[in-house]
This record gives sequence, C-alpha cells and structure tokens, in this order.
Amino acid sequence: MKRIGFLSFGHWGPVRGSQTPTGRDALLQTIDLAVAAEELGIDGAFVRVHHFARQLASPFPLLAAIAARTRRIEIGTAVIDMRYENPLHMAEEAAAADLISGGRLQLGISRGSPEPALRGAESFGHIPAEGSTDADLAREHTKAFRAAISGAGVAQSDPQVTGVSQPLPIQPQSAGLADRQQASGRRADADLRATAAAAPDGDSTHSGEDHRTMTSPNFDKAAPQGSAQPAGTPPPGGGTPYGEMPAPAPSYGPAPQFGALPYDGPQSGGYPPPPAGHAPYPAPAPYQPARSTAEVPNHLAWAILATLLCCMPFGIVAIVNAAQVSGRLAAGDYAGAHLASETARKWALAATICGAVAVIIYLGIVLVSMLTAGTPTSTWPAPRYNG
Repeated sequence: MKRIGFLSFGHWGPVRGSQTPTGRDALLQTIDLAVAAEELGIDGAFVRVHHFARQLASPFPLLAAIAARTRRIEIGTAVIDMRYENPLHMAEEAAAADLISGGRLQLGISRGSPEPALRGAESFGHIPAEGSTDADLAREHTKAFRAAISGAGVAQSDPQVTGVSQPLPIQPQSAGLADRQQASGRRADADLRATAAAAPDGDSTHSGEDHRTMTSPNFDKAAPQGSAQPAGTPPPGGGTPYGEMPAPAPSYGPAPQFGALPYDGPQSGGYPPPPAGHAPYPAPAPYQPARSTAEVPNHLAWAILATLLCCMPFGIVAIVNAAQVSGRLAAGDYAGAHLASETARKWALAATICGAVAVIIYLGIVLVSMLTAGTPTSTWPAPRYNG
C-alpha cells in the first residue's frame, strides 16, 4: 500500500449522543477531518454523495472549502450519481473547486444505485427519454460533462453580443481535470470506458463500481500503436473488436429497495426480472425512516406532578413544552422535539426544586414553633394587685 485516504458519507441526525446532530455539524466536521488528515500525512479526502438522505448531497462547495484549508491532500468524490446532475453546471462547479485546490480534485462518478427516493432524479427535472433507462440518462449526462470539462464548445455564441458565431465552452476551465475523472458502473456501463479508450484525446476514464466492480475483455484496450488495423478489427486471437463494447451478459441486480415494486417485469429504476425459472423476489417492506419516540421523552407526567404538588407557574411551562414533543416528532422535527423535551425537563426540575425548598422552609417553621411552645414570651414581672 502506497497511498491511503478516507471516505466520508457525512451522516448526521438529531439523536441522543450524536456529535453531528445537524447538517452544518457534518459539513464543518468533514472540513476539520480533512485538515487533520493532511496534518497526519493522509493522502486523500473523499466524500460520498447521496440525495434525499441525511448525508452529504452537494459535494463541490464542501470540497472547495476543504481545498481552501489544505495544501497537499487530494480531494474528491466517490461517487456522484450522474442521474441527478446538470452536466454543464456540474462542470463549472468541478472546475472551480479544482482551481481552488490547485489541481488536486479527483472525480468519481456513477450511474447510480438504490436510494431512498423513488425516481428521485425526476424530482430534479431529469427524466429519461422514451424507451431509455435511468442508466442511459446517467451515461448521457456523463458524456456531456466530460465534453464540457475537456473544453468542448457546448453552446453557440450570440453574434449580436459577441460579433461572431462560434461554439462556447463553459468557464472556468481547469487543465487536466478531465484526466482525473473516473466512471463507475456495471458491465453495461463499460461503454464509457470503451469510448474513452478509442477517443483521440487520450481520455483516461476507467470503470469499476464502488461495490459492484466488473471488468470485460478489451474494454480498456485501443489498437496497438503502429497497427494498421482499422477500428473495429478483432484483436489477435479473436474477441471483441478494439474500441467496441461486447454484448452485455444478463445482469440481475439486487432486489428492489425502499418500497419499490417486487420483480414482475422491468422496473423504472432499471431492475431486470429474475432469470427464467427463478422464484420471484419477495416484495420488500415499504421504507420507513426510523422514528423512535423512546429516545425523546416528553416528561409530561413529571410536569403535571410538579404543577400539582410543587410550583404551579414553573410546572405549567413544563407542561406546555412537554405537550409539544409528540407533535414535533410526528412532523419529523426531531431537533424541535429534543428541544421541547429538554425545556420541559428543566422547568419540571425547577418546579421540583422550588417545591422541595418550600417544604423544607415549612418544616423548619413548624419545628421551631414546636420547640418554643410553652416558653414565656416576656420577662416582665407579673402585675401585683393590692387588696
């Protein structure tokens, strides 16, 4: 092993004991982690990108912030789901982050994996064309992104503004960024690698999914240098022609997750049916986020007792906050539920302490009264009467 880095998913959530209860905490601590990793000699700081989850979702502002705080460590993504991305906007943000870092950005991209949202990319405005799949959409975005970061013209200039009609590249451009981008996917996604191998600009894209690595013969091979064989000629010994993708083998992905339909035909997310003779996959239980009220006590009983037996003003405040806990949990406001719970606990405790102090004072008064009972309260002599 020559180099070592870390990968952060940036999990956060308002649960008891969490050091990252908010998204802000996760982002700032990821920056601090990268700074500390560089000081320790770690070589890379990478972030995972997940949408519709309490994890890191927008990598480039975070990577730019890390770049501004560090000088040596490589930064990057592993991986970005290209179904969700506007490829030209992503190219601008990636170039900016790479320039800030001084050329340390390493981009990992993917055609996507199971996620909490059903057809989540469509909510971002990215809908596959008729007859195509989510994976096809991701490949189209990838090709447009690669062209943009390579400096290709992606829009036509307006002659009334520029005086000429010519293709315009996105700006800024960062030299070498296209050579530091890596694509991942299954066997069916290897066309990205084959295209790169045959491309004249020496593109260095390679394939290998983060959890589903597969390779195919001749994907990463161009015709031998000096060879007179035209593109499409099979290599010596037969096999797939150079620069072409072989017919993909049948691929039966994992069972649908997060409430997707069971296998009974092609799925919207690209899931194929099971092999012939294979029993249908059982329908998974619908995805439900964890919402445990046991972790957020409302202290309502304590607040009521404190109101009746101790200090009514403080107890009423405790009851009001305790009554808000369940409602905020039902609305998904976990941070608000924890705040209401803690406030109710503090006011109930204050009412209890006030009540205890009042009882102690009362018992003290009674005890003093009992000790002084029957003792003359005056030293003046009794009056005398002359008869």
